[in-house]
Amino acid sequence: MRLISIALSAFFLFISFCNAGVVKKNRVVSLMPSYTEIIYALGAQDQLVGVSNFCNYPEEALTKEKTGDYLRPNFEKIYSLKPDIILAPQWKNSIFLKNLKSLGLNVVQFKDESAIKDIFRTIGIIAVKTNKKAQGKALIKKLKKRLKDISKKRVSNKKRPKVYIEVDNKYWTAGKNSFLSDVIEKAGGKNIFSDIKRSYFQTSWEAIIERNPDIIISLWGDAGDYAKKPLAEKINALANSRIISDIERDKIARPALRVFDIIEELSLKFEK
Repeated sequence: MRLISIALSAFFLFISFCNAGVVKKNRVVSLMPSYTEIIYALGAQDQLVGVSNFCNYPEEALTKEKTGDYLRPNFEKIYSLKPDIILAPQWKNSIFLKNLKSLGLNVVQFKDESAIKDIFRTIGIIAVKTNKKAQGKALIKKLKKRLKDISKKRVSNKKRPKVYIEVDNKYWTAGKNSFLSDVIEKAGGKNIFSDIKRSYFQTSWEAIIERNPDIIISLWGDAGDYAKKPLAEKINALANSRIISDIERDKIARPALRVFDIIEELSLKFEK
């Protein structure tokens, strides 16, 4: 009888050790490209069962089930994937998200990233939700170190160039509350519209001339497009041929890991 008791104790002890090593894998749907990129960086891609139509990085994300885009999310598709977690931005007054929640689905909503530090916050939350907490901490530590290294490399460049970033040809740009403004700051520049406490807004060519940027980052055009504009020669960026137009839009526009590549790239360009 005693032998049976010992055997049973050993068996249950073995089972408990086995269960201790089992980590729950959630079924995750990502509705933003930046969240998808972070999931892959954490090594949690096996939990990813659905992505938005815009999730194209890394390339493997293209093989995941598509759930529509921001304006036309596929409600039925998302529900059919039986997700444990849906990662979504804080779309205000979104009937779509309310409907998902009404069905008992777990929708995790993220605040917009208004600075680089907010990317760390997003990584941390996704790491917890995918049971990759240790990987999340390691990734955040690595990225913070990279920022410090970039800062050290440009320490000799004490003068910060004034930078204007143009998102499209209608003069949409980034204000203080956009993480793009912080990208410019971290790279060693000064956003000419950092005094405007908004994320994105439409400015004018006259306002750009008045603020006279040393560098223009254009996500749509090149130096030739700006040279055609009236009084273009009065802007330092045009006079000194400092138009940066070779930045990949997805890399700089998405608050995820590749934006750190952009910070380093811009840091080098700003010093020239």
